[in-house]
Amino acid sequence: GGGGPTHMLEQIYSTATPKATKLIAKKQYLSAPELLTFPTGEGETAHGFLYKPTHPIYSPCRGEKPPLLVKSHGGPTTSTGTVWRMDIQYWTSRGFAVLDVDYRGSSGYGRDYRLKLTDKAGWGVLDVDDVCKGAQHLAKKGIVDPNRVCIDGQSAGGTTCLAALIQSNVFKAACSRYCIGDLTTLRTMNSSHKFEHRYLDRLVGQWPEQQNVYVERSPVSRVAQMKSAVLFLQGATDPIATPAQAQAMHDAVKANGYPTSLITFNDEGHGFKKHANIEHGHNAELYFYGRVFGFNPVFSDTTDPDNGGEYGAEEKRVRASVEAMPIQNEHGK
Repeated sequence: GGGGPTHMLEQIYSTATPKATKLIAKKQYLSAPELLTFPTGEGETAHGFLYKPTHPIYSPCRGEKPPLLVKSHGGPTTSTGTVWRMDIQYWTSRGFAVLDVDYRGSSGYGRDYRLKLTDKAGWGVLDVDDVCKGAQHLAKKGIVDPNRVCIDGQSAGGTTCLAALIQSNVFKAACSRYCIGDLTTLRTMNSSHKFEHRYLDRLVGQWPEQQNVYVERSPVSRVAQMKSAVLFLQGATDPIATPAQAQAMHDAVKANGYPTSLITFNDEGHGFKKHANIEHGHNAELYFYGRVFGFNPVFSDTTDPDNGGEYGAEEKRVRASVEAMPIQNEHGK
């Protein structure tokens, strides 16, 4: 009712084939996005989409406010959207609230909003402020648990993700997927890329005159300042976000005494393509947050190991990937 536009989730229900209907028969398992506009720095506002947890039975923190996963899109001047995304439903069906942020500079909110990153050379500043302010807004409203707030991002979104750990203490844990850790390397690579040749000059600063700004905003340069648990997911053949950058950042977080793990996929580059690797990455991220926040994730192929059952193949693989990280230390309790 109401005569408003039909969201894709509603279209799925109304047009699904009988076979598909079996997969989405229970609407209570699916989360629809809610547009969220919230106050941010410099007296401005930012936008995002809030997905509330929807599983009728399972929650990692029973009787408490849900943990929050903040997502930072790549680009960085693209946008997120409300298309059907299983990577978001994965989290909401496991008891997480998800805030998918369209930080200042994102497309889709008019020219003035889109130009905020480029007009102010604000990548690594405005986007970071917005993901932090969005999480704080939901915590202040009492919608999420302020002590169980995490963030993830991939590529340029991973840069925002890690910068947020350096510049704030909002997030207790993070997952970086093939993050661009060194902006100077990216700028050098872009010099031979016709389409993006001067892209970073507007996002960060004039090159090479402001090379110091590139260094300052590169997560790999300031990773020693991170005071949060971090999971790194990396492709072994990635020429942009190199394995060496991921290894250096992982080693720095570990040296600081914070929970961390690095999982390298030998058959992936910049952007994971293989279904098995994508699935394993999500499961590892969930397990990582469970270890940090103190809940036990449920995997579909595991049968109650505490009472005579056993871990399934995927949970065994996830545990083998993540178990090496320190957990019961002063930071990771």
